[in-house]
Amino acid sequence: KGVEGGEMCDWWLYDDLVYPFPKLSAAAGFDELDVVPITFDEILPAGWKQADRLVAMDENHVDVSVCFPNVLPRFCGQAFLEREDKDLAMLCVQAYNDWM
Repeated sequence: KGVEGGEMCDWWLYDDLVYPFPKLSAAAGFDELDVVPITFDEILPAGWKQADRLVAMDENHVDVSVCFPNVLPRFCGQAFLEREDKDLAMLCVQAYNDWM
């Protein structure tokens, strides 16, 4: 919960940055889109699990997908650049690149 009496949600935590996970980051499967915080249990597994994503891509005849880290890290990883701990920033970028 981000505020007293607020809804439960998942959070991105990085260095001194605390960011509630927004529904808009995993839009597939929702009839209405807004920027309200949600949990990973509420989104489709294909939004964050590689194996499920590949199945969904096959089902929808998608050969490739381009991912832009635009939520917590923001476009091109600006959140990493703006933090004080540059060693941690480099480790996060390397981990993301290895995962890709």
